[in-house]
Parts: sequence; C-alpha cells; structure tokens
Amino acid sequence: MDSETEELISYNDARILWAHVMHKAIEDFKFGKRAKGAESLGAYRDARGWIWSDDEEFPSFLFLCEVLELDAGRIRRKLSEHELSQQCEESSVLKDVVEPGLREPGHEGPG
Repeated sequence: MDSETEELISYNDARILWAHVMHKAIEDFKFGKRAKGAESLGAYRDARGWIWSDDEEFPSFLFLCEVLELDAGRIRRKLSEHELSQQCEESSVLKDVVEPGLREPGHEGPG
C-alpha cells in the first residue's frame, strides 16, 4: 500500500470516529435529559454545552461539522425543535396528569 492510500484510509477512519462522536453527542442531548440518573443528566448538559459552543477549534462541534460536511445551524435548529417539543409534551403531561390530582375533590376547575 502506498503512502497516499494509507493517508486516505487514515483520514476516512478519523471521519468515521468523529461521526460516532457527533452521533453520541446528539443522542446524549436528545435522550439524556429524560433518562434517569445524574450521569445521564450530566451527559445531556455536556452535549448541550458542546453543541451550542461557538468554539471553532478542534475538537469542537463546529470544527467537526466542517470536517464531516454537516450544516451546524440545521443540526442546532432540529435539536432546538426537539427540545421544545419535549418541553411541550412534559407540560401537557403536567396539565393532564398532575393538575387534576391537585384539584380538590368535587372541584372540576374553571368552567
């Protein structure tokens, strides 16, 4: 194998590794907040901080997006939408499940 081929293989291996890092961060962001345990919440917070950092140096989110030819703005928008939908879902659960249990017996609320 010539050195150019070895370099190309090495570059592709690195891209695969960094794609896995990106995937893990996105998974931690999407699911870590809802998972139980301090470790999951910590992973969510770390991922959130990394994804929304303005750092452009290696190994930042923005740097990896450039290396992997991904649109950082689009990823951030999609993750923001995901987080907002989770908040709305949690709010709906509170309204439908928790609030009725807080009402006094025989009181159906405003109406």
